[in-house]
Amino acid sequence: MKKNLLVSFLFLFFVTGAYAQHFESLSECKSIEDTLRYLQHTFLEPKDKFVGKPAKEVIEAYRKILPIKCATSHSSSPWIDEEGLSYIDRLGLFYVEVSGIPTRGKQIYFYIYFEDTHAEVDNFNKKIAEEDWYNYDQYVNYFQDFIVKEIDIHLWDWGTRKKIE
Repeated sequence: MKKNLLVSFLFLFFVTGAYAQHFESLSECKSIEDTLRYLQHTFLEPKDKFVGKPAKEVIEAYRKILPIKCATSHSSSPWIDEEGLSYIDRLGLFYVEVSGIPTRGKQIYFYIYFEDTHAEVDNFNKKIAEEDWYNYDQYVNYFQDFIVKEIDIHLWDWGTRKKIE
């Protein structure tokens, strides 16, 4: 009986350890799931590490780990604004180029959600220099003063078209 209990405990210990694997650097990551866990550990633990701080801190931390090869701004719906305007509400960072973003397989999505920016999309976009629109390393600097509300890092499976936590 004690032997069975010991074997069960050891099995449970090793299975739990396999799922709770912690990576010290990106070079240890062998799969996209490992990279996802590494990014989640780095940016989401402790939970409020970046919340309430300028987006510049998140962007600089991301740059230390991965290159910014694509960045996309997102905005609120004009349907929820009395004047029908859209406002910048988040920034997506990607470590693959636009042409490299898969339409099959899996892709990591890294979103920085902002507190109310009061940055109306059309006016904000006019402030971005033409040469910076596709120079993503410069493009993200236009968002650096926005305050971080939340960070969402997840895996998207293009095959099933579902978000994987």
